[in-house]
Amino acid sequence: MVYKRQILRYANVSGPRQDPHGEAGGVALFFAAALAGGELRVNARREVGDAGCVRDYVFVSDVARANVLALTGQIGDPVLNVATGRDTTTEALARTISKLAGRGARITAGPPRPGDLERSVLDPARAERYLGTPTSLEEGLERTYAFYAAKST
Repeated sequence: MVYKRQILRYANVSGPRQDPHGEAGGVALFFAAALAGGELRVNARREVGDAGCVRDYVFVSDVARANVLALTGQIGDPVLNVATGRDTTTEALARTISKLAGRGARITAGPPRPGDLERSVLDPARAERYLGTPTSLEEGLERTYAFYAAKST
């Protein structure tokens, strides 16, 4: 069945070309800081030092593909979570990005930010029927790193 309207709910979208300024997502902010040899601040979920909030990071090309399929009537569900279903703490994200950047970025712990969700992870089962397996966090971060590293040289 083709739906006149479809709802695509995105997890935390990240990837190349994301602006690391203003209200950008953690991936862009962390890459900008790591490539500059700066500090990667992990804001707490509840208490300083608790590894931070938990997020589901979906790669931008997966989101773009979901939109194209929805616009061309190739998705037979009215609502999809465009996500990976994989939970990643902010601290784990910071460590991975610091390692990829290879510049010795310092990871620090900060207090909780008002209004931050403690956990946001979506179930991608329906979307996987149309999109296949989502891009892994590792692959997405490697591709994003390649973009930012080339841009910073």
